Amino acid sequence: NKPMTKTTAFEQTTGAAKFTDDIPKPMHTLIAAYIVCPEANVLVKGVDVAVAKKLLGSNFHSLITADDLQVNKISMNEVLGLQIPPTYNSDWDAHSRLLLPSSEPSMYGGQPVALLLAYGDAPRSVERAAAACSESLQLERVGAPLIGCMEGGAEVCEPLVCTKGKIPAAGVIEKAKAIGGKSYMTGKFHKKSQSHFYMEGQTVLAVPEEDGITIFAASQGPDAVQKAVAKATGLQQSKIGVKFKRVGGGFGGKLMLPALLSATAAQVALKTKHPIRIVLPREVDMGMCGGRQEVEATWEVAVDPKTSKIEAMKYDIWLAHGAGENMQKLIGHMIGAAIDEVYAIPSITVTTHFAKQNFPDRNAVRAPGHFEANLLMEAVLDGVATELEIPGHVLRERNFFQGKFNTSGLSGSLVPQGTLADYVHPTLWALIKSKTNYELRFKNVEEFNKNNAWKKRGIALAPARYGMALTPGNSARIDIFKDGSIQLALSGAEIGQGLHTKVAQMVNTQFTQELGYGPPISSMRFLETSTEQNPNGGITGGSTTSEGSMFAAGDAVRQLAERLRNSAKKAAGLKPEEKSKDGPWADIIDAAFSTKFLGVLAVPQNLSAVGLHLTVPTEMMYETYGVAASEVELDVLTGEWRILMAHLLFDIGMSYNPTIDIGQMEGAFIMGVGQVQNEGVDFDKATGRLLTDNTWTYKPPIACDIPEHFTVELVDGRKDRVNNPVVSAVMALLAPILGCCAIPWKPTKTKKIYKSAKGIGEPPLLLASAVQSAVYEAVVAAAGAPLPDHSLPMPAKPFSLLPLLEAARPGGAARDDMSTATGTSASASVAA
Repeated sequence: NKPMTKTTAFEQTTGAAKFTDDIPKPMHTLIAAYIVCPEANVLVKGVDVAVAKKLLGSNFHSLITADDLQVNKISMNEVLGLQIPPTYNSDWDAHSRLLLPSSEPSMYGGQPVALLLAYGDAPRSVERAAAACSESLQLERVGAPLIGCMEGGAEVCEPLVCTKGKIPAAGVIEKAKAIGGKSYMTGKFHKKSQSHFYMEGQTVLAVPEEDGITIFAASQGPDAVQKAVAKATGLQQSKIGVKFKRVGGGFGGKLMLPALLSATAAQVALKTKHPIRIVLPREVDMGMCGGRQEVEATWEVAVDPKTSKIEAMKYDIWLAHGAGENMQKLIGHMIGAAIDEVYAIPSITVTTHFAKQNFPDRNAVRAPGHFEANLLMEAVLDGVATELEIPGHVLRERNFFQGKFNTSGLSGSLVPQGTLADYVHPTLWALIKSKTNYELRFKNVEEFNKNNAWKKRGIALAPARYGMALTPGNSARIDIFKDGSIQLALSGAEIGQGLHTKVAQMVNTQFTQELGYGPPISSMRFLETSTEQNPNGGITGGSTTSEGSMFAAGDAVRQLAERLRNSAKKAAGLKPEEKSKDGPWADIIDAAFSTKFLGVLAVPQNLSAVGLHLTVPTEMMYETYGVAASEVELDVLTGEWRILMAHLLFDIGMSYNPTIDIGQMEGAFIMGVGQVQNEGVDFDKATGRLLTDNTWTYKPPIACDIPEHFTVELVDGRKDRVNNPVVSAVMALLAPILGCCAIPWKPTKTKKIYKSAKGIGEPPLLLASAVQSAVYEAVVAAAGAPLPDHSLPMPAKPFSLLPLLEAARPGGAARDDMSTATGTSASASVAA
């Protein structure tokens, strides 16, 4: 539970840490680069490699097309055994194409058409040659691409309908609509896609071996890569090794695509009998790896104007569905499970449509589904508060869940509806208001807006509820050497979240608890994540891989500690002069290896163990909560805005490592701010070309986007968490019964002391909705009236906001105050 810098922080910040493409390439490695179709819904009339041959000269090797692949269509969901309803329409093929066949129109701009292979070690030259081939493709348009205008358009499957409440929301809303006035309200929500924008691009190195193939892939799931390669090549999984040291960021973008790239690279490697290197340049990467789903939605609510309580809500949501399947439908299920957030709305109906679009498959991006659900819900609260002319935080407070007996989530989703667990939100809400002196700040913002014409401020509070799933199956292998040093291999991937550091802390702590002393963290070495060390592992995602890997390592430690217990007793009895200068841990290991048979032959010791974490079924799902306050300032003349303040609180329990967890919290929040502020994927609607494919056109947050006053706090809310007492009693009785009967499995024994903290990697991203609501308030203050359809563009870029500010009025203010006066402000004009 101590704060500790990541064990590899120095190596990563100095460039000494090695990533997949830093691996020395075997002799005769071929550099591969994708030739892509730049437009959507066109036929490619052949690939002319003359320009590539001219640019590459004798280094040109060959061109690989769909006809050269043994298997060109793969459904990753089928490979992984995922079946996500609703069923696709009969005319929709959910298989991903590794390369675009010449007989099929392109499904999106940037779809791979062929793979250019070249000798040498000049990847940039090969990439330029492939780019030149891409631009010289002869294209025949089949029809206009489907880009945007999703509402009412073509769908790939039946809608997903999720509901809550005994009384259907539609009936309640119709009655409110008949009453009219402020009893019925409606609005719209629009959001663009957000790219993952990881630092390390998609990277694969496929090396043929005498009895199979080895894949080095920057991936969040080596098991998925192995299965995809087995599907593509026909090789048994035992003949396919997948490994990597670390991944330079993933955010969900390295769950599925690395498997498809590896399936291509493996086939080409076996065909050419050469190692194949594929590293996607940023433009190609952003074109192939879809981000968050675009959202268009319409909401309707029934409200009691006297109490300000929302009595029913109906949402029609249109999610962009690109090529293939991926996790696109799963996002709809997650929205249905999370959209009620912390609000006690009695009747809810959410209808999610999956709109056919000429995009790459949209996939999981940090906090998938939950972020969308949070933004959708908070947009309703912003619109209703504006209509009722009450502060947003007051409306929220009047609609919070109260007491112990609450139902969370909607039925109809794959995530089951349940009781609201560990409900600590009211405590966090009161705490954030106190810490930020919110009521005074709110009044100061109102006063500022009265006295300033061309600068307006907005302030908002926002909640977050995030359902976690601690899935079973994480594994850890620990080997202890004769000198006491340790090597560890995990099924989980180190993707920057501090996994290795937390596991090292767990190993040290549990050995200390079991034997009195533990190995120093400096003596531990983490091996590559590898199917050869830890086969049949799951994916790294969902923010629970760290704790699952810690518990798996703890299981391995338990086994080893049992074998070392006698040695620890021997070590404790050593005389001072007999003790090792390297400390008590060295004494324990020396004692283990000093046992002799007949006083001569050393007795072999089994100091290797594999731990497997099988979750207690009643603990597999849990809730996390956070709150945020944010204040922004808007320039009415330019549409630019900045974050003056952001204060975040999150109930994590007792953090395993506050240094790492605060970093995760900061990073998640800023990634959410990116979607709210600047990050939006754009396409040419006439051709389907991706327009935002690098840092010139796509803008993740930079230093100046960080809140000017940024406070992040971890809260241990364990004593304030509220649970349904009946459900808690049933679960307490059920857990040991299921464990004894091994239903559905025999859970791993993990002491309660080690279950002190909750996942933190994704949930705080939801708190960026506080910034969105604050910008909304500032724009409403500038416009002097509710926004059309109560809709604020997302991202809220300056040029998107300017149309909403055209009718902005000074509001009675004659001049700006000294803190906001600029060369174009009202005060400057008066002075002139």
